[in-house]
Amino acid sequence: AIRRQVFEAIVAFKPIADQLTTDQEMGKLVGQHGYKVKLAPYLIAMDEESMPFAHHAKQIVRWLIAIKAASPVNYQFILLTNSTFLSFIFWLFAPADRFHIAVLAGTVLFRTLTPVCLNARFIKDPKVVWHAWMVLPVDFVLPVLWLIGQWHRRITWRGEDFLVRKGKMVPVENNGR
Repeated sequence: AIRRQVFEAIVAFKPIADQLTTDQEMGKLVGQHGYKVKLAPYLIAMDEESMPFAHHAKQIVRWLIAIKAASPVNYQFILLTNSTFLSFIFWLFAPADRFHIAVLAGTVLFRTLTPVCLNARFIKDPKVVWHAWMVLPVDFVLPVLWLIGQWHRRITWRGEDFLVRKGKMVPVENNGR
């Protein structure tokens, strides 16, 4: 949320209308105009309607392209935050070794129980417990989507196609569509 006077002082969305990461750019603009940016001190549970996997995969690729546009160097290190995938690769080097098995098992347990524990403490939504296992397949799909995001610059936003160039969205010509 942003106060109207701050929104008007930074000239609304005009300076960032063609930016892919408008939320990040909005925060920068607010700070550049001398205002403080504060994050809400509470969690907000978001619930999405059921959609096919392809829809979610496209959304994640769009987010990854946005992250790459906003912070190209940091994008290269995103996979280092994927503990399940990294511990699986570690396990592959010595699948019979007890330490490698323990690292993989501990990571799987940690990744599965973390949303359950956070939910129990903060959100208290019973659906989270039933879907906690989904963290694991997502951790293995994410590296593939990261690779796609590495080379793609084209996104679809609200039914329109754009190329991402230097963090800006450039409309793609329809070519007779």
